[in-house]
Amino acid sequence: MKIKSMLHCSIDDALTAMNEGFQDYAVEIQMTADTFIQTLASKKLSPEYSFVAYDGVKPVGIILNSIQPIDGKLTAYNGGTAVHPDYRGNGVGRELVQMSEDLFKEKEVEVSTLEAISDNTGAIRLYEKYGYSVNDRLYTMRMMFE
Repeated sequence: MKIKSMLHCSIDDALTAMNEGFQDYAVEIQMTADTFIQTLASKKLSPEYSFVAYDGVKPVGIILNSIQPIDGKLTAYNGGTAVHPDYRGNGVGRELVQMSEDLFKEKEVEVSTLEAISDNTGAIRLYEKYGYSVNDRLYTMRMMFE
């Protein structure tokens, strides 16, 4: 397994890692290159602070981060972590989070935030191992039309 800064990856590799990592997610997240770039921009996510995991030349995981001042504190935001289903439970997510945490320490980040869907227990356990705790709950409501 090799982890690269997203600065040194193609947009296609990042998009593949994202789409394949979220292919079975509770909420459909399948993007085109344009919607991926728009998402990065709208959430202020930066390739400089983001990472892609590779198995050989195959992108198998991604973590998208931002770092910016919020309320006077340098704050990191994990805007998405995705690992291909075939690679879950093999430490890919752990390596991506560890690389991010190392970068946050280097950049002297004071606060790190993220969002996780409450039934994604694997992700929540991973984040809790790094010291994250539930600070608030966000409810997603949906109404289906025929």
